[in-house]
Amino acid sequence: MKWFQLIGLAALALIVSTTAWGAGDAGKGKSVYNANCIACHNPDPSKDGPVGPALKGSSAELLKLRVMDAKYPAGYKPKRDTNLMPPLPHLAGNIDDLAAFLK
Repeated sequence: MKWFQLIGLAALALIVSTTAWGAGDAGKGKSVYNANCIACHNPDPSKDGPVGPALKGSSAELLKLRVMDAKYPAGYKPKRDTNLMPPLPHLAGNIDDLAAFLK
């Protein structure tokens, strides 16, 4: 096996291990949060922000629906009754990372 095949297999194993099991990178999630969320949510995700509520402990399901579709899971009672958050589809690949950071 050639070196580039080994690198390709190692990269594939890494992709499968992080996506198939829903494991996210909390460090990357913190960077994504700081770059995209703190304008409305508090830099400390355990505290309410000026517009958005505290996000600490939010499930991946809630994050996915809010970030991708600006919706809530069935039966979920929102912390605030505003509908100010727009969909942020450019964050589709970072949901697991955000969930890991907010855990």
